[in-house]
Amino acid sequence: MLSMDAIKGAGTDETTLIEIICSQSNKGIIEIKEEYKIVFGRDLEKDVKGDTGGDFKKFMVAMLQGTREENQQLDQEAAERDADLLIKAGPKKWGTDEETFSMIFARRSFVQLRAIVLHFEAKTGKLMEKMIESETRKELCSAYKTVVKLAKNPGNYFASRIHKGMKGAGTDEDTVIWNLIFTSEMCLENVKTEFEKLTKQSLEKAIKSEFRGDAEKLLLAVCKGNR
Repeated sequence: MLSMDAIKGAGTDETTLIEIICSQSNKGIIEIKEEYKIVFGRDLEKDVKGDTGGDFKKFMVAMLQGTREENQQLDQEAAERDADLLIKAGPKKWGTDEETFSMIFARRSFVQLRAIVLHFEAKTGKLMEKMIESETRKELCSAYKTVVKLAKNPGNYFASRIHKGMKGAGTDEDTVIWNLIFTSEMCLENVKTEFEKLTKQSLEKAIKSEFRGDAEKLLLAVCKGNR
C-alpha cells in the first residue's frame, strides 16, 4: 500500500503521505491504520509522529484521528463563521494560527469546507490556496492545499494526480492505480470528465497508451465501473 511505502524506511515521503491521508474518509483512515498494523506490526500514528515534526505533524495526527464530519447537509451560517475564523487566524493575524486552520481542515466535511472556502474567497478577494502559500511553508502548505483542492473539486484533484503519474519518462504505476481505484468509490465519472478537460484525451485512451498486461486490464475495468 502506498501509505506504507511512504513511511517505512529511513525517511518519510511527505508528498505521498499527504496525498493518501488527506484524501481519505474516516472509514479509509481506519482501514489504512489497520492494514499498516497488520503489515508492519507498528502503529501508523506513532510512526507519523516519529517521522514528521512541528505543525505538519500535528495536522497529520489530527487527520489520522478520522473525525471528519460526514453530514452532507450544508450549513451556510456555520460556513461563514468558520471563514471568519480563518480570516482572523491568517490574513488578519501577525503570524498564522495553525491550530484554527488544522481544526477546520481536519474536522469539517468536504461539502462544508467547499462553502467555507467560497465564503473566505468572497470576503478576502483572495484564493484560499494563495493565502495558504503566503502564510504557511513546505509540507504543511502542501497538506492544507490538498484539502482545499479536494473540497473545491475532487474530480479535478484526482484527475491531476493520475495525469501527473502518467507524465515524464516513465509511468508511476502505483500513483495511477491507487488514485483511480480510490476515485472509483467516490467520483469516477467526474474524474474522467476532468481528465479529458485536462489532457484532451479520454482516460481510457491514456491507460491504453501507458499500461500493458494485467495493469491495463485492471484499470480499464475500473474505468468502466467494474471492480
